[in-house]
Amino acid sequence: MKGERIIHADDTRIAREGFSRVVEAWGHDDDQKIIGSASSLPEVEKLLEDGLKPTVAFIDNSFFDRGDGVLIANLVRTLSPDTIIVSLSADSGVKWGDFNLLKTFTGRELKNFLLELKHEQKSIFIDPARKQEYLGIIDQAFDAWHKREWFFVTKEYFTTISRASFLSYLQYLVSASDENGRIDLTATKAGLAEEMGEYFRQEKLDNALRFLEEDDWQGLIQK
Repeated sequence: MKGERIIHADDTRIAREGFSRVVEAWGHDDDQKIIGSASSLPEVEKLLEDGLKPTVAFIDNSFFDRGDGVLIANLVRTLSPDTIIVSLSADSGVKWGDFNLLKTFTGRELKNFLLELKHEQKSIFIDPARKQEYLGIIDQAFDAWHKREWFFVTKEYFTTISRASFLSYLQYLVSASDENGRIDLTATKAGLAEEMGEYFRQEKLDNALRFLEEDDWQGLIQK
C-alpha cells in the first residue's frame, strides 16, 4: 500500500526539522514521505498552487502573527479538498482538524497513526461545462418516467432503487457541483439527509455516485 504524502506547517524551524526527522526515521519502511514544509499560510498556498497533492496535512495550531492553524486548514480544504487535515497542539481541547494530535506524540505513535489512517472520499467531479446538459437529461428522464414513454437501461445500480428516487439523488448531486465541477460529498450528504429526513438512504446515494463515476449519460435512458 502506498504511504502518505505529507505537508507540514509550523512557524518554528526546529519543529519542522524535528517532524521531518521523525517521519524519515519511523515512516521510511512504510513509504511515508514529507513532500512539503511551510512556515506560514502564504507558503502553504504556494506549495498547493505549485501542484503538490498531499494526502495529509499536519498543521500547527498557532502561528503567532502569521495566521493561525484554522485559517491554513481552511485554505487546504479549499485548494486540496481530499487532503486529510491533522491539527497539532499542546492543548487537548483543539479539535478543528479531521484528526487532532497532541505535540507530545512519539515516533511510534506517529507511525501507527499514519498506518491506521483511513481515507474517505471527500469529493467527486463532473464536467462543469456540461452541468446544464446533465440537468436537462435528468429532467427529460423524469418526464419520460412519468409518461412511461422511455425506460431505464438495465444496470446493476438500478436494481435496488426506484427510478424516481435514483433521479432525485442524481439531480441533487449535479446541482450541488461548483464552478469547477466539484461535488463536496460531506456537504451534499448532509444536505440530502436534512432534506429527505427519515427517507434518506446511503445506498441510494452510493448508487447515484457510482453512476457519476461511470459517466454513462448516453445510457441513462433509451427509447
